[in-house]
Amino acid sequence: MWTPADGTYTLTVEVVVADDEDATNDIITEEIVVSPLAYAWDAYASTSGLAEGPVFIALPNGGMLQIDENDVDNFIAGADMVLYDWYGVQYANGAPAPLVRINTETGELTTIGTTVNDLTGFAFDVTTSTAFALDFNGMLYTINLETAETELIGGGTYLSLIHI
Repeated sequence: MWTPADGTYTLTVEVVVADDEDATNDIITEEIVVSPLAYAWDAYASTSGLAEGPVFIALPNGGMLQIDENDVDNFIAGADMVLYDWYGVQYANGAPAPLVRINTETGELTTIGTTVNDLTGFAFDVTTSTAFALDFNGMLYTINLETAETELIGGGTYLSLIHI
């Protein structure tokens, strides 16, 4: 088991499979950052004792620390780290959801563009460099991080899905 200290590391993983028809994807090299902090959006300030907005969560004890108060009208419904940047989709209550980049030091939001209605989840796949978003009805999309353009992948009609 590897227990790294805080810092940046370059990891290389090689997978060898018998009868592999495509050996070009057998080795993946990625840079990772090990940090004692996770990021979250406190949408319910009345229960946390902090202001609504971005927070650090100290690992492993789970204590929350305010990054900054945020006066935006709607909370971040889903977010993920994309390399060194924090991206998320803002709750929009039946309207196109803004894709935003969140400054991890100040909590400032930069709007990249608007997406589709009712996005509630966001995830980034580092192995394919693909961002995904999920809406309230379970429809899964890819999302372009430079333009906020979405492309429907598929999904089903589910009621009240939140997050991926």
